[in-house]
Amino acid sequence: MKKHTALALVLALAAVAAPLSKAHASDKEKAERAEHYEAQKPKTAADALSVLSSNLEPMRANLKAGELEKIHETSYTLEAALSVLNKDANTPARKAALKNIVGTVDVIHEGSEDGKKAEIEAALTKYAVELTAVQAAYK
Repeated sequence: MKKHTALALVLALAAVAAPLSKAHASDKEKAERAEHYEAQKPKTAADALSVLSSNLEPMRANLKAGELEKIHETSYTLEAALSVLNKDANTPARKAALKNIVGTVDVIHEGSEDGKKAEIEAALTKYAVELTAVQAAYK
């Protein structure tokens, strides 16, 4: 009787562990796919503005082509550009403009990691509007 109880316990543990190992594998695969990239770091606010504006159309093209990993890589450079601009956010208009676009870039970053094309598409539309506000605030 004890052999049957031990066998039942082993089988029960195996049944519980199997889905966990599959979940772990998918997390591992996701981590391997969603690498962290080296950002291109602009040196000046003008360079940062150029980075923000020059990457909009390539991100749209990458989205259309299903190249979410390229968008993911670009998001690191966008974040670096926003960091440079943040150092010079010395007016209420600049602070407000940055606050908005930072959240949108975060959506682009996370959406590209998670494969959420519709979220990225909406965020890129919002990004274009917010980019105009950032450019105006830094004139």
